[in-house]
Amino acid sequence: MNGQHFADLLPGTDVGGFIVETLLGQGASGAVYRARRGGESFALKLQSHVGVGGWAEREVSILMRLEHPNVVGFRHCGLHPERQPKWFYLAMELVEGRTLYRWVREENPSARRVAALMRDLARGLDALHAGLALHRDIKESNIQVREATGQAVLLDVGVGHYAGAPRLTQGILPPGTPQYRSPESLAFLREHGRREDAHYEATRADDLYALGVVLYWMLTDRRPFESPDTATEVHAVIHEPPVSPHERNSRVPEDLSLLCLRLLAKQPEERGKGARALDDALGALVMDGAWDAPLFPDVVEAPLAPVPLEGAAADDAWMEHGEEPGPPRRGKVLVPPAMPWPAPVPPLPVCRGGMAWKRWGLF
Repeated sequence: MNGQHFADLLPGTDVGGFIVETLLGQGASGAVYRARRGGESFALKLQSHVGVGGWAEREVSILMRLEHPNVVGFRHCGLHPERQPKWFYLAMELVEGRTLYRWVREENPSARRVAALMRDLARGLDALHAGLALHRDIKESNIQVREATGQAVLLDVGVGHYAGAPRLTQGILPPGTPQYRSPESLAFLREHGRREDAHYEATRADDLYALGVVLYWMLTDRRPFESPDTATEVHAVIHEPPVSPHERNSRVPEDLSLLCLRLLAKQPEERGKGARALDDALGALVMDGAWDAPLFPDVVEAPLAPVPLEGAAADDAWMEHGEEPGPPRRGKVLVPPAMPWPAPVPPLPVCRGGMAWKRWGLF
């Protein structure tokens, strides 16, 4: 066990009384397993005990502050093995379902369904903020949609923050994903980029802006801005209004489009009074039958669609490379029917040792 990597645990391995079943995902600093204890399933997150700094303890501190159906639940934590511990483990509620990215791509939801998911996320975010905590990395791959209920759940508060928590990084900006950073954070970076003592302090408005980016993608299949890698792109995020979701996609109701633009406002105070106010605003929207139509054409002929990556690989590729070229690919896939033969033909003889067809997937 001393030389074992955190992503190489075999099924049946006992970690603090949790029996490992299968690997769910992994990153540079940790891995998440499906595990079982006492007849109940859990998500078991393992991180190296050496070099993880205070991030693991911070995640536990945030999760222990609340119990809410729209935020993944804390269950247990500890060090493993007990003697000469090598790993920090965090046992959490196992949220059975799909990431928001996969769910949207596969389900092609209506505006009404998107609004319901946004209310879930607003309630989860309000619970975090009420506990004086920030998420700081809201994005599609950090949101899970429960298979049983369809509720959206915020995951992975590992780079979150709470009032009074010590600083764990030396950079000007806190950890996060560039495409979801607020205009004010990028303006701070541009103004203070040469000062080693400058540190941007994220606020609730940063979380609201990131949630607005998520909503914009659900409605349009695009981000409001490209990744801020150049001065031109940074200037656009700070100063230029995004194209309205309704203009990009006429199926988006105008009221929902306007709400999305409010979340993406350049000034933090213009994004509303908070996550609870966002929940109230979503609940006050007047929805007619047009809200029930899928946001995109629901059927794509199979030969026109590239074979997609699945699971975390799809999320990671999208985050790294951006949107796929061409029209959005959402919803059910229609396989064209076989062309009928003009006349019946006798069956071909079976060839022994003939060609076997395989479909190779990317994982």
